[in-house]
Amino acid sequence: MTEHPSSEQSTTANDSGVAIVAIGASAGGVSALKTFFENVSPEWPFCYVVIQHLSSEHKSQMKEILQKCTTLPIVQVNEESTLQKGYIYLIPPGKLLNLSDREKLEVSLRPDKPDINKAINFFFVTLGKVLKERAVGVILSGTGSDGLEGVKAIKDNGGFVIVQHPEQAEFDGMPLSAISAIEPDDILPVEKIPDRILDHYESDTVHSARFNSIGEKAIFDQILKYISELEGVDFSKYKEGTLYRRIKRRMNIAETPTFEAYFSYLKETPAESDDLFDEFFIGVTEFFRDPGSWDGLRRLALSDMIKTKVKEKDLLKIWCVGCCTGEEVYSLAILIREELQHLDADLDVKIFATDIRKDYISKASQGIYLNEELQQVPSKYLNQYFTQKKDAYKVRRQIRDMIIFSKHNVIRDTPFHKLDLVTCRNMLIYLKGDTQRQVIRTFEFSLRRNGVLFIGNSENIGKYADSLESVDKKARLFRKVRETVGGRTELFSNFGTYKDSKSFQPFISEKNVVESKMFKWTSEVIAEELGVVGMYIDENFNILHAFGNFSNYASLPSQGFTTNLLKLLQEELMLAVQISVRKAARNDEQISYKNIKYEIEGEVKLIDLIVKPVAEHRTKFDKSYFLIFKPVEVPTGMVNVFKHEDLSAENSQSVIALEEELKYTREHLQATIQELEFSNEELQATNEELISANEELQSTNEELQSLNEELHTVNAEHREKIEELAAINADMDNLMESTKIGTIFLDRKLCIRKFTPAITAQFNIRYGDLGRPISHFTNNLGDRSSQLLQADIHEVIIKGKTKQSEILTNDNEWYIQRITPFINSKSVTDGVVISFINITELKNAELELRHSDEKFRSIVEGTKAYITIIDLKGLVLYSNNVLETYSLDTFIGSLLYDWMDPELATRTRQIVAEVITTGLTSIYENKHLDPEGNAYYFYNVASPIFAKERVHSIAIISNDVTEIKELQNELMRQNEELARRNQELEQFAFISSHDLQEPLKTVTNFTQLVAKKYQNQLDEMGKKSLSFMQQATERMSTLIRGLREYSQLQQARHNTAVDCKQILDEVVSNLGSTIDKKEAIIEIGPMPELQGHAPDLYLLFSSLLSNALKFQQAHIPPHIVVHAVEEKDHWQFSVQDNGIGIHSEYHEQIFGIFQRLHKQENYEGTGIGLAYCKKIVELHGGRIWLKSQPNQGSTFYFTVPH
Repeated sequence: MTEHPSSEQSTTANDSGVAIVAIGASAGGVSALKTFFENVSPEWPFCYVVIQHLSSEHKSQMKEILQKCTTLPIVQVNEESTLQKGYIYLIPPGKLLNLSDREKLEVSLRPDKPDINKAINFFFVTLGKVLKERAVGVILSGTGSDGLEGVKAIKDNGGFVIVQHPEQAEFDGMPLSAISAIEPDDILPVEKIPDRILDHYESDTVHSARFNSIGEKAIFDQILKYISELEGVDFSKYKEGTLYRRIKRRMNIAETPTFEAYFSYLKETPAESDDLFDEFFIGVTEFFRDPGSWDGLRRLALSDMIKTKVKEKDLLKIWCVGCCTGEEVYSLAILIREELQHLDADLDVKIFATDIRKDYISKASQGIYLNEELQQVPSKYLNQYFTQKKDAYKVRRQIRDMIIFSKHNVIRDTPFHKLDLVTCRNMLIYLKGDTQRQVIRTFEFSLRRNGVLFIGNSENIGKYADSLESVDKKARLFRKVRETVGGRTELFSNFGTYKDSKSFQPFISEKNVVESKMFKWTSEVIAEELGVVGMYIDENFNILHAFGNFSNYASLPSQGFTTNLLKLLQEELMLAVQISVRKAARNDEQISYKNIKYEIEGEVKLIDLIVKPVAEHRTKFDKSYFLIFKPVEVPTGMVNVFKHEDLSAENSQSVIALEEELKYTREHLQATIQELEFSNEELQATNEELISANEELQSTNEELQSLNEELHTVNAEHREKIEELAAINADMDNLMESTKIGTIFLDRKLCIRKFTPAITAQFNIRYGDLGRPISHFTNNLGDRSSQLLQADIHEVIIKGKTKQSEILTNDNEWYIQRITPFINSKSVTDGVVISFINITELKNAELELRHSDEKFRSIVEGTKAYITIIDLKGLVLYSNNVLETYSLDTFIGSLLYDWMDPELATRTRQIVAEVITTGLTSIYENKHLDPEGNAYYFYNVASPIFAKERVHSIAIISNDVTEIKELQNELMRQNEELARRNQELEQFAFISSHDLQEPLKTVTNFTQLVAKKYQNQLDEMGKKSLSFMQQATERMSTLIRGLREYSQLQQARHNTAVDCKQILDEVVSNLGSTIDKKEAIIEIGPMPELQGHAPDLYLLFSSLLSNALKFQQAHIPPHIVVHAVEEKDHWQFSVQDNGIGIHSEYHEQIFGIFQRLHKQENYEGTGIGLAYCKKIVELHGGRIWLKSQPNQGSTFYFTVPH
């Protein structure tokens, strides 16, 4: 419990600048009061006085209830109390409160038998009388009409009144009564009322920004000038208090403690200028904001307006001022379209939507909005007037075509003209009073007669407009009921020359501008040369305009500030002015008084006074007057001693006027007495109603007893819920302990509420630090991330949207920093939740992937192959290259099959379908004709690309084999030619070998005959020569026989099943004598049975074994090993020996016909054997090769297909 401070410690409202906010509430007010104080900041310079209807028989629980939703100290006023900033004062049961001397609350007993409880009226009336224009009254939920007279008193004294929106109030009796009695300054939901009070308090007309020094104010002005020049907006027109508060907010984010430091930071940081400009123009808008107001616009203005325009076939012209990002102007266009559909009519509509910010206009003209921005749009409108595009919606053209968006400054730029409707919602509240007046006058002149002005719930036109009458106070609708006859020059002299657009034309002539300037110059000259003072006042003596040196006749009050002329004048002049104005009002004519005497600083002065009613500005609601104070020279010798009674002695005109004033007052008093008698009769009737109501209350008491029992049940349920919440809280604590994600919870003041253990990787905090500001702790986020963190947090709190970024900490770890708004049980942002998810491994993998991607791209872009990626429908997603006759930009995004002839397209579709179905790579060739008829041949590989274990797309790698194909064709032609020639050669060799046999046989026979017949007749030389001839003919015969057999190998063969083991056994048997002679060892492994030509295979093994026996190393018996190994599609045979070996350079040469590596005398042979072997192997579809080194033996390999 917080005790109220003693009178010695307290600071009065008057001394400290504390402002008093009076709140009246009755039935349903508890919930409204809780919501109100939940939105109040303890730092605000207010004290709050809560007035309720409380029974004296029951103790009030309001203090305990409000303590749960605010940290402000709460005091129930049981005795006289001195007001202090930051306190809540509650009315005690059965008592009344009133304000005395601006600083104290007085308590009095409520009458025992009151006609009705009027506690709110009682306090509000005293508040208005004491505080005048500084009084602030708030009416919340309640039945009846209490507070009606109180708000009238506040408004009559120039104070400020806000009423809770009746649609939100649980009981709307009191709000509706207040709205019907006066025109409140605002009608708002209760949660928005505190901020509105602060805006009002900080406005220039109530309370200026709180500067600590003249120098601080000067730097503040420099900041505004700097931003104004940078952005082209004159911020001197905006409320200084609001700008001050928003600059202070940016100073806190930038961590600059003084205005001077912030100004330096602003100039050094270009991005801060944009942020400050954004802070000044926070765009708060939504579709169909304040639905009740939009419904009022439709029912009370728009419907009839459209019917009239349709009937007259006229253009409907509308101006939406401050359209922001377009939500409200599109809402208006949709309502118009709905009305036209209801009427089944067509109408030419032009809506001019303007805003000072170019980025807002750009977004608005696009008409694209996210799902969360369309929450207030009925589903019917969403389906009919929006087109969905992924996670956003776009306004359809039929709505967009109704609107023309343009950048426009309503304060500076020339307005539109002859409009049927002007909407300006919640913009005026940010402007100074004189600027508001200028803008409202702009709207007044822009509207045609019977045109309608539609403003926001937080705005009012006051007495600024002469020709506008209220259509509906609740909906904030005003109609122009007459054409204005004056003020045109005043209005348009405020506008600068508009050079940015030709669409806005000035409404006034150069002549009027000159006349305005001449009037101003004339006034200045008269005031300066003649000492004349001119004054323009309303019927309540409030100064509207003045010229000349007024200080000679008036002085400012010692406390507060006022524009009331009577409160500023000397007492003698005040009496004269009051009498003159009253008389001018009664007679409706100019009144003059001469030689009015008054004293200033001990010196007697004389003036002439002229009062003239101003007919041009008179309306049925108010009157205005023009006063002239003309100094008169004091006669020489007049005594400088002045007494009040001299007025009657020396000026009989004043006495007569006083008598007339007294007579007027008596008549007015008699009328008032009659009104009171009539009111007394009404009160008697009300008393009878109250007696009846009392009987109803007795019955209600019994119902309350039953309700009490129900509350006990509810209380038990609440206890059960509390236990459940405790269990849930324990679960949450365990979850936070077990998670590895660093998370920290901050409240709206950025104080720590809760955190997970993993957060210590980012912040040096412990559990004992709960409740402390996060800015008090060091962190590991790095300088840049630390600077941005608080700005991001404030942005999330204000906008209510999650913000995510990637940061690199001081220990080179990467994290996702996610800042999420903390939404409490009332769907209100009450802080933020910051989480840090370690993505270092992901970042490293991403870096590797990027490097791989760069390598892949360099390879792909450098290759000559055509790489094309298509989706499952054949749409080209990527291609690195195309033929010269095609365009790559056209090819990407098209259908692959459209570039093919029908036959190739069908084949490619089948291949792609097969790849998608099987998930396997497919290889194929194709021929492609380009548009010019050129033929291209491609070797293609179609491979599937998987995503989540499914084929996502297909990559087709196509190699241009046109040149290879041409070479293959040429090679085939040459092979055919070579085959033909080989056939001819083989035929020639066969014929030649056959024809050579006869001559060779003759030579052989002749040699044998000579040797037999002349053996004894030949000498040794002859015998030797004859022996050489015989050997030569035998070799010749062997060669011819081998050549013939070689040529016959090309003839057709019929393959049969052959047992290789059996053939080898026959070969070994036939070579038996040679094997025995050379003491050779032959090993034969398991041999297969295969399809082949048995005679050829016999010759093959025989030749290989014969060579192995022949080419043995000296004095080393031959060792020959024969093996056979089964491979995938063939048998591989090997014949290994330990002979003399063959140098690697001859491994290919020895398979040529007649190729010999040794002399005949060393190793006999024909040179045909291995050529014969190669021919046999190739005829069987295999190949032959060897591995050998000199003196290390040889291994001959050959294959035979299965």
